[in-house]
Amino acid sequence: SKGVTTGISLQMPNEPGVAEEVALAKELKLNYTSIPIGGADGLTSEAVKKLDETLAAAKGPVIVHCASGNRVGALFALRAYRLGSRSPAEALSIGKASGMTSLEGAVRKILGL
Repeated sequence: SKGVTTGISLQMPNEPGVAEEVALAKELKLNYTSIPIGGADGLTSEAVKKLDETLAAAKGPVIVHCASGNRVGALFALRAYRLGSRSPAEALSIGKASGMTSLEGAVRKILGL
């Protein structure tokens, strides 16, 4: 686990491998949080707030993941804009650097770009 103390999954509960991941996190005694993002509709203020709160409460290294990085990047972009006082362009750049791909259009819309 490379010192990771907290895992945050953005995958939907029914995605392949999620049940096994939950079991492994429990076995490794990781703090595990699920913030299910099913697509553009899941990019909500509530999801951003839950991500931010979970990151703030973490004691030690955190891994945030989805299946490809797309949802991670999208949520990090929105977090940077809404909670980090970044400009829309800066937030979009953070999202791309964090793995956002096909959700870029939805994020651009939310950011007003």
